[in-house]
Amino acid sequence: MMRNANKLREKIASGKPCFCATITFSDPTVCEALCDVVDFLWIDMEHNPLSLEAIQGHIMATKGSDTATLVRVRSNDPSLIKTVLDIGADGIIAPNVHNAEEARQVVAACSIRPWAFAVTAPAGRAITSARAARIFAGAPMIP
Repeated sequence: MMRNANKLREKIASGKPCFCATITFSDPTVCEALCDVVDFLWIDMEHNPLSLEAIQGHIMATKGSDTATLVRVRSNDPSLIKTVLDIGADGIIAPNVHNAEEARQVVAACSIRPWAFAVTAPAGRAITSARAARIFAGAPMIP
């Protein structure tokens, strides 16, 4: 999934226009249809009553596409940010960041320790033991 975020970063860096759609509803069918025409989806939890299950549905609808998913979380609560990233969002849009300290806190909430990959995987991704062994080779064991 970060592959899609990297493609979006590359397009932004190239100076080409990037197109998005803002998602404010629960049905992920439209997201799947939009993947062919937008670079990213802005899924808005802040101003809409979207559940985590609905967010995950939107993210799953973009699987197999190059469309990045950015979720505007309803608050900068680290627990919510981590959950949104754990269900597969390519990134978050943080609301109401008013100073450098608040920005550092949001960045810290998005950061994970390198060994955390050994115990988590984005939702909806089947990981075989052979694939997991390749991914996590060299990752320290968690006591």
